[in-house]
Amino acid sequence: MKTETSVIVIDDDEDFSESLLQLLAVDGLHAIAFRDPQKALLSIKKDYKGVVLLDVQMPRLSGEDVLKMLMDLDPELPVIHITGHGDIPMAVRALKDGAYGFYTKPLAIDELLRDIRRAMASRGIEIERRKLARQLEMRDGLVDVVVGTSANMVALRQLILKIGSSAVDVLVQGETGSGKELVSRAVVNVSARCDGPFIAVNCGSFTDERRFGELFGSETLTHKGEKIVQPGRFEQANGGTILLDEIESMPLDVQVQLLRVLQERTIERINGSQEISIDVRIIAATKVSLQTRVAEGLFREDLLYRLNGATVSIPPLRERSADPVILFERFLLQHENGSALKVSPSLMSDLLSHDWPGNVRELKNAADRYASGLSIFGEDDSGRTRTDSLSSRVAEFEKGLIEATLAHNNGSIKCTMLDLDIPRKTLSDKITKYSINRDDYLS
Repeated sequence: MKTETSVIVIDDDEDFSESLLQLLAVDGLHAIAFRDPQKALLSIKKDYKGVVLLDVQMPRLSGEDVLKMLMDLDPELPVIHITGHGDIPMAVRALKDGAYGFYTKPLAIDELLRDIRRAMASRGIEIERRKLARQLEMRDGLVDVVVGTSANMVALRQLILKIGSSAVDVLVQGETGSGKELVSRAVVNVSARCDGPFIAVNCGSFTDERRFGELFGSETLTHKGEKIVQPGRFEQANGGTILLDEIESMPLDVQVQLLRVLQERTIERINGSQEISIDVRIIAATKVSLQTRVAEGLFREDLLYRLNGATVSIPPLRERSADPVILFERFLLQHENGSALKVSPSLMSDLLSHDWPGNVRELKNAADRYASGLSIFGEDDSGRTRTDSLSSRVAEFEKGLIEATLAHNNGSIKCTMLDLDIPRKTLSDKITKYSINRDDYLS
């Protein structure tokens, strides 16, 4: 398991840095040193969880300038200045500019270690606060991304928040058109990797010539002996997330290499001579059962278990109660004249009784046709029927129609009663019968 760096040392004195690293290691702190402050700056991200020990006097770029750059990146980052030629005005400037502490050489090691521990504890609290704030922000925004008021969509949003805050790899399952990439991006957006790269790869588009190079990169030598490096998708996703869409289509020989990546978190370019460590979260998406693919000999069972750190199953649109109407209205608003179009109870009936084999993608096409003055159904799908029992279809339809009308009227009982042309008591009885929570539709 990779140990997270607790301390970054930036000092051009190699002997001093090495001695400091040894002292920190004895105290149980994992540290790395940079002699070049520019390289150090490239390695420090906004939410770095550790502490920076920064020399003041360095060639090319002074520690005071580096401190200002780090404070611009993250004003809460704990930076402790270290110098062999310090004075009181310099210490005052450093603390005023945001330094956590100021030490002169030779170092008071016990005090320095105590300060580092305090800074790390404070930093840990700050990172958790940011993480919680980000999750709360994304939780509120998730309703507008993963749209739906049905119970299974509420549960899906809760699962996305739970998985997003973890570091496990994810397997996303859903029928064609159900929104697998949208859900995958939602998982990323509520995670600590939300600011990192997101690289989507369609595994069904691999060709024999390019399949390894596209994922893992390649190295070639010119006739002059110059090396040309072409990074693969995993390298491009380093520090972020890679989505392997249609994972069920991945060739078996590529599956072997992917299994190794999952186990070791390293890759090797084609014609490369060394392994490259990567920090990537993997999300795999599939529209079919991978267990069935395993039984057919088309997918490795050990790879399935590796990918399946957490599973997200997207419910098909036909199982999402009133959501077809809610989504249909949302899609209409995206059209220039969509806000002027009304969704009548008759149209709601058509939307709720359709099977939607193409799921949300098919529904969007239906909304596009309706906004263009055409029938919501094309010639090939107008006759699609449901396969469940009549009684369950009637109950589901009635519940869905009431929920859709409540959503359309922002939870107003009076407007819903008028739109459905039923007495208030009948509407109230049915709301109770179907355990509909009117509060869910008040906005």
